[in-house]
Amino acid sequence: MNDNSKLSDDLRTLGSYLKSWDPAFPEGRFSGRGIVICAGGARVFTNAYVLVHVLRHTLRCELPIEAWHFGSGEVSASMSALLGALDVQVVDALPHIARANSRIRDGWQLKPFAVQHSRFAEVLLLDADQVPVRDPSDVFDWQPYRETGAVFWPDIVELLESNPVWAALGLPPRRTISFESGQLLIDKRRQWRALSVVAALNEEAESLYRMIYGDKDSFLVGWELASAPFALVPFSPFA
Repeated sequence: MNDNSKLSDDLRTLGSYLKSWDPAFPEGRFSGRGIVICAGGARVFTNAYVLVHVLRHTLRCELPIEAWHFGSGEVSASMSALLGALDVQVVDALPHIARANSRIRDGWQLKPFAVQHSRFAEVLLLDADQVPVRDPSDVFDWQPYRETGAVFWPDIVELLESNPVWAALGLPPRRTISFESGQLLIDKRRQWRALSVVAALNEEAESLYRMIYGDKDSFLVGWELASAPFALVPFSPFA
């Protein structure tokens, strides 16, 4: 058996398990609404600082914000102080990863993990290089979000029927628009199972990312595995 076949077999076993996995929601652990940003490293931190500055000073956004990173090697004390001055809680992911015994190692994997482990019950995830043009607080009141508890944005590419990820995870193959995970909106109280499935898939990034581009379509196939509802923004990028 070659390495690719073994990786596919491992994913198929995981996919079969995740289809019926239903982890209990940790009642009392999360509360409120907030923004989560992954902001480790000098370049990404610079982007995140600009984003937060725009949110706070231009758009007057008052939502609490968490900025997640991989330890002091990515975000120094002075960098933390800059974000702290903008009323941002800077979160070192490493202790959370250790407590969860997780295999999260890079920024793509960190995104679903940070959403899952943030203190917020309802999360707007923004990539550090996103720049909203209006206060995003009202997305939590969108009707599609109230109905489903999850809103995703479409990418400019499709996940094809021929992509091996469908067979690898035991899902019916189909052609569908890919997700763009530069921003997403999740109510963890209603979507805990699907979010947990996505976080588990991203621990298998070594094999999964050979079939899809980073974390973004892990949300698509994760929601499929969990048979969970979601809303897709009806406008394509650049439309």
